[in-house]
Amino acid sequence: MMAFARFLPPRDSRTAYWFGAGDWMTLLYILCMYVGVVKILLPQYMMNRKEFKLLGIIRLYNLLLVGINVLFFYDIAKHTYFGGRYSWLCQGLRRDSMDMEVLKLNYYYMFVRIFEFLDTVFFILRKKFNQASVLNISHHCIAVILPWYGLAYGIDGQICLMVLVNMAVHVIMYSYYFLASFPAMQSYLGWKRYLTLIQIIQFVVVGVHMCVPLVYDCGYPVQSSLLVVSCYVYFLLMFAAFYGSTYQRKAKCKVEDNGYDEQLRSRVVESVDDKDKSIFGEVRHSLANGIR
Repeated sequence: MMAFARFLPPRDSRTAYWFGAGDWMTLLYILCMYVGVVKILLPQYMMNRKEFKLLGIIRLYNLLLVGINVLFFYDIAKHTYFGGRYSWLCQGLRRDSMDMEVLKLNYYYMFVRIFEFLDTVFFILRKKFNQASVLNISHHCIAVILPWYGLAYGIDGQICLMVLVNMAVHVIMYSYYFLASFPAMQSYLGWKRYLTLIQIIQFVVVGVHMCVPLVYDCGYPVQSSLLVVSCYVYFLLMFAAFYGSTYQRKAKCKVEDNGYDEQLRSRVVESVDDKDKSIFGEVRHSLANGIR
């Protein structure tokens, strides 16, 4: 533990007394509660019960997350790259009042990530037990760990572009899932594969951008860059594998197969073929929100 602590950048004193920011025990408690509920308590509760019909709730959930991400995107953008005089190339940590607002917004957004644990809860309540996979659960855990780490060691500066890009992708993705839940709209939503490409582009652009502090010193912690880059390389590889498996197979078979959009199928369609629940379907759902 001491060796790991020496790797970390200096603790951000601005958030030292904020609830949960940098507190390892609070983080572990939240994550353990989440894993325990979705892997033990809820599956046992639902084992001999019928699945819940949650279409209306899930529509509201998707629409709510669209609105939340639009609001956070606007507020963070105006305090950083669109009004906060942030450098697009490399931005270090700052100590002015503008960046305090950025810290506060990212702090509140960390709780939005915790709110997204409902993704997995909805799976269990609808008895889609296989969708509460290691990939799905680890995705949601990482989505909380990253902002928690940033609040402890600096979530302003260079990482803000990643935050904004991820929020923009969230708006697109959740808008798609909301619209696709209406049968009358599905014939107009044939651009699903491009959602995957958007994710891949996100990982590449943000990954390259977060590498800049590794070669150019602008006052942003190298350790933070390494953490984000490693996460994005992992997700890029998984998403590229999904894209190749899904759409290359479609090109060969020339058959439209919607089975891998687990975000849509698991939430909207009540009957799903077993073949649609492959590992890449799980990757698609688990990474549908990005790191994020």
